[in-house]
Amino acid sequence: MKDIDLETWSRKNAYHLFRQSQQPHFSVTVPIDVTGLMTTLKADGVPIFNYTLFAIMQAVNEIPEFRLRFEGERVFELDQTDPSFTVPIEGNNFAFCQVAHSGDWNEFNARCTAAVEAAKQQAELVEEADHFRWTYLTCGPWLNFTSMTHPVDGPDDCIPRIAWGKITENNGAYSMPLNIQMHHALADGYHAAQFFASVERLLK
Repeated sequence: MKDIDLETWSRKNAYHLFRQSQQPHFSVTVPIDVTGLMTTLKADGVPIFNYTLFAIMQAVNEIPEFRLRFEGERVFELDQTDPSFTVPIEGNNFAFCQVAHSGDWNEFNARCTAAVEAAKQQAELVEEADHFRWTYLTCGPWLNFTSMTHPVDGPDDCIPRIAWGKITENNGAYSMPLNIQMHHALADGYHAAQFFASVERLLK
């Protein structure tokens, strides 16, 4: 983890501007090409959920702005952010699940599978600790949505939120809606575009 020097930071003016906003979060949803995921990886038996989560977190960790957080007037960059995501549990409810990210697919897949199985044993929502470490994610496989907003804990909530939805097929090509919600003091549309391009590259 490293601290950001606000006086020399290129986002200094944008940071101060959007820290004053009462609604500083922006949300963007883009359909991305996942044809390779569905026609190659799925055919090879790769778990679709786990690999999608892996690809998203690879993209998140590639982009420094997705690893930025602030507390008070301190801005800092995490060495790595890990996924905290939702899993279904009994009664059409959901629980939170956390796993340490790894750039090695096989290692991440094993960690993720074990964490999901453990999380499914929960009977209720339990809030995770050390919240700055996480990136929050959710999957809505029932909906081919075109936009989404996420709940936040006020204007100083700087944790990125990511969601992906139903995969649809059209003439042999597959697409999936992918949403990102971020604090505008830490990132903007340029960084969102980097994210979408990276995820599509990993899933296409």
